[in-house]
Amino acid sequence: MLKEKKKSNMKAQRVDSKVKSKDQDDQEDNPLSEDELTSLGEHCRYLEKVLCSFSTSSISSFSIVVDKFVYNYSHEIKVFLSTADIKQMFRYKWLNISILQGWGSFLYHYGATLEVNGMVGYLCPERLSSYEHDARAMQKYVADALKIHENKRYVMGAFFENNHWMLVVFCLEDYYACILDSLQVEKKEMKIIEELKLSWILHCVQCGKRHPTRKNELECKIIKCPQQPRSYECGYYVMKWMYDIIVNYSKRKDSLEKCVSGSNMTPQDMDQARELCSKFCKDNLQCG
Repeated sequence: MLKEKKKSNMKAQRVDSKVKSKDQDDQEDNPLSEDELTSLGEHCRYLEKVLCSFSTSSISSFSIVVDKFVYNYSHEIKVFLSTADIKQMFRYKWLNISILQGWGSFLYHYGATLEVNGMVGYLCPERLSSYEHDARAMQKYVADALKIHENKRYVMGAFFENNHWMLVVFCLEDYYACILDSLQVEKKEMKIIEELKLSWILHCVQCGKRHPTRKNELECKIIKCPQQPRSYECGYYVMKWMYDIIVNYSKRKDSLEKCVSGSNMTPQDMDQARELCSKFCKDNLQCG
């Protein structure tokens, strides 16, 4: 159910890193067709009805308040979602950055029920993707987050590069980072890798932790993982990988690389991620 804004002394800040994942198609805010409605699961359908109930009003954007501990901020933040953002998810189209930010909040709270938050930490996709606009701020944010989560097994975050969503996972016990890319191309260069390595050096200097042979050097692995068949699924793959890490992999003794390389991705997997995200939005949306 949609929540009304409550007066509060708590500060809710919007993160402004100048990151915008992709321009939206004006058509994405149109009503869903019968075929599109038929493809929706229970929670997607309910959320779609909520949006329809506001279609005759002036309200076209909503927000989710994200606890400050999710992404290691000094205050809770607001993630703003438009009806177009949500309908794009319903249509299995491009996922806007707001959906990925909300997804991290869902996983944080769901992970608490599974008692795995002591093993997994999260990075804000907006801050992680901001390196092209402010590399130093991004490096400091990542280094500070790694320090906060230094006793955890994994620290993960979605990031956006060249119109494509990917996932980075710092495997702190083994001193390396994995990048999960559902559209791997031979000789593909990722700009973010250099920034991740610099973030790691800053983290090592702050914490005094280093690998016995590599010292402050971070090994970044682009690991084998399921590949998307079309052009728009990358965000859904990232959502499912993050979900699998907290539900299936966080307590396994196998390396993350071994877990992911032996996995697959089905339409039902993406449906599950979309359903869970819709339920979280339904339960936590506020007007404006």
